[in-house]
Amino acid sequence: MVQLDPVQMRSFVEFSQLKLAVGGPDVHMHEAHQLLEHSSWLRERAGWWLCAYMTFCSVPPALLIIANWPDPGEVASSDELLDWVHEHWAGLPIRTQRRPVRSKPKLVKCLQDFAAWDLEYVPRLGEMSYEEAWSSVADNVKYCGRYVIIKTLEVFRRLTGFEHLVPPDIRPSGAWSPRRALGMLVPETASTVGDKHDNSRSTIALTNLVAEAVRDRLAEELGREVSYYLLEVLLCNWRQTQHGTLYVGRTIDSELAYYHKVAKYMASLGGDMPLERAFFQARREAFPAECLGELQGWDDVRVPLKHVFAQQGYFWSDLLFDWNKTTDLAHPVRR
Repeated sequence: MVQLDPVQMRSFVEFSQLKLAVGGPDVHMHEAHQLLEHSSWLRERAGWWLCAYMTFCSVPPALLIIANWPDPGEVASSDELLDWVHEHWAGLPIRTQRRPVRSKPKLVKCLQDFAAWDLEYVPRLGEMSYEEAWSSVADNVKYCGRYVIIKTLEVFRRLTGFEHLVPPDIRPSGAWSPRRALGMLVPETASTVGDKHDNSRSTIALTNLVAEAVRDRLAEELGREVSYYLLEVLLCNWRQTQHGTLYVGRTIDSELAYYHKVAKYMASLGGDMPLERAFFQARREAFPAECLGELQGWDDVRVPLKHVFAQQGYFWSDLLFDWNKTTDLAHPVRR
């Protein structure tokens, strides 16, 4: 019998409720899919659009890529892409989670591999098992580790015809972040489950057992189905709040910051941000107005909020608190 820590589990449930209420987790994935609803041009090349997005795990730089390189066949075989990336590097911000492609040659290699994967494997995804689909990315797309592969399959699962691509577990091998979070929820297993160097059969089995127990409890508390994918992302995000790197709504803010970086770069060239109107319309439909900096008056990550849970002991949410009226985060102003 898995013994869940009641205090930590309440914390995890509260965080999950708040995260889901603002349109999370995976805010940028919601943006990427919502854009498909507003652009027939993107829908015509949906597979390549989602691959470009996954290269960055961010919508704004992916828009710059696909606007200039709309044909995956050309991307996969081009000798000019590296020169183009060199020229436009300032307009291609890359998230911390995509450190593996934070060099120009590696970014180009990943884009070209994803383009080739889109052409060869996406047409067959509907016939593949989850493990086969996983291997198709792992074996053919460079600089895509576990983090990107699990998200790639999820972003395609949300397309019609690929609904079967549901992970059978949290992909525990090498999953140091969600496993550490599981260890926090079941402290008696922390030294084993949380050991990122231990991927033995017995440890993976224990991790799966703990993950199943946490998922079942979370589903019960939320009153909804919880996939292993959703569990994995929520575990990672919840753990990040403990270490002062994340708050509910942070990714909504960071996507806006990336938009401004790309738009500023395009303006310096005398051009416009690709699909700008569709981008903001997608955000308005995907996320509550209270969470949108473009409506509320901020344009970047609000750094002080990253430390709220660690320093003040509560989860910030723009649905609960008013940023513009709060002057002391120890005493946030409620809406």
